[in-house]
Amino acid sequence: DKSSSVMKNNNDYSKKANIDRNYGVYGRVMFNEKIGLRLGFSITDVAYTTTIPNTGTSSWVLGPTNIILNDDLTKENFNDYAKDAQKIDLKQKIKYHEFPFEAYYMIQDTKKIGIDAIAGFSTYFRSESIVVAKVANKDPIEIGKSNNVKDVIASINLGMSFNYKIMKKLQFDIAPLAKYQIKHFSGDTNFKPVLFTIQTWLTY
Repeated sequence: DKSSSVMKNNNDYSKKANIDRNYGVYGRVMFNEKIGLRLGFSITDVAYTTTIPNTGTSSWVLGPTNIILNDDLTKENFNDYAKDAQKIDLKQKIKYHEFPFEAYYMIQDTKKIGIDAIAGFSTYFRSESIVVAKVANKDPIEIGKSNNVKDVIASINLGMSFNYKIMKKLQFDIAPLAKYQIKHFSGDTNFKPVLFTIQTWLTY
């Protein structure tokens, strides 16, 4: 995929997603022995990095990007920051308030181990979206904000939950989930993220 979350045009720059930690609270209601719903709230942080070559000029800053640059960022002070660096990492950091709504279906339940299928969706409300630059041997600097991240988005969630019963009323759960975000970005990018998460929690 040649698309980038911060560059408007398709390009051959290196791109990667970053691993982040999320946290929240969930509640589950079972309608019968096999079917139930899970509702919750979580703080979700995601980050995407595009690595561009350092040509010794700030032409990329003036080019087609999805960044609203800080007023105090000039070509001169950025060139001074990035001088002698071979590459520049542009990291887009986004924070959401996530509200998942998911259905449970119990596949297996023994005295100690249970397996559930999970399917549903999440609604995300953006609370922060910034872009930082990083070069080797220097601290990162915030250069601006993203202008292509929508305020409200949704995702389709699919996964499995595996639980181990520690006590009669206490169990440990681990759930790998895939979340396909629908129309995450606006503007001239074809970047379509899929979040892979591993959730752990205690159920009482």
